[in-house]
Amino acid sequence: MSYTSYTPDYTPDYTKAVRVAMEVLEDYEISQAPIDLFKITDDLSNELRLVPYSAFMKWYGLDLGETKNLLQSDLGTTLISPPKNRRIILYNDTCPRETCRFTVAHELGHLFLEHPSFLTITKDGVEEADISKSDYDNYEKESNAFARNLLSPAPLAMAVMEKAPSGRQNSYVESAFLISHSAANVRINFVRRDLREYSKHMQLYAQS
Repeated sequence: MSYTSYTPDYTPDYTKAVRVAMEVLEDYEISQAPIDLFKITDDLSNELRLVPYSAFMKWYGLDLGETKNLLQSDLGTTLISPPKNRRIILYNDTCPRETCRFTVAHELGHLFLEHPSFLTITKDGVEEADISKSDYDNYEKESNAFARNLLSPAPLAMAVMEKAPSGRQNSYVESAFLISHSAANVRINFVRRDLREYSKHMQLYAQS
């Protein structure tokens, strides 16, 4: 539904989450950072719509607090809209740009990792899916891992870190990938762990 932290705890599909992120970058021919998320969402326009909270609030006459409560997230979520089951990624555009980017990348993770839908629009409002807490937590962690590696591929992040002056790694990673201070900190702390999941081909693509 939405990420609760940047913590990349490991799940059974952790490796899949890291590798699918790189497959998406290659499939959509994204070859430079900061990653252009609109190139992905625009190509998926037939099955996906990207909507800021401000637009959603206007459509339904809600304030920000009501919107967060209805969508069960301060940051963002994905709704399924019948009858075509089109996905609508909503993100809180009152948040900083860097946070919005991570939110959208996280929600894309649910799509590309083929997670079940959490919320569906019905005639009576928004209906929540019956998903166990343990499964939900795993889906969230996997989408965090996906988002981190989509926005800041580990081989490229390592290259940025190696070029950064002493004490400036975090700020260099933030600016290179347009991610928040917290996300940059996690990227730095887990860059070597993520690198273990990259195939040689994936590493070469990211470095190129």
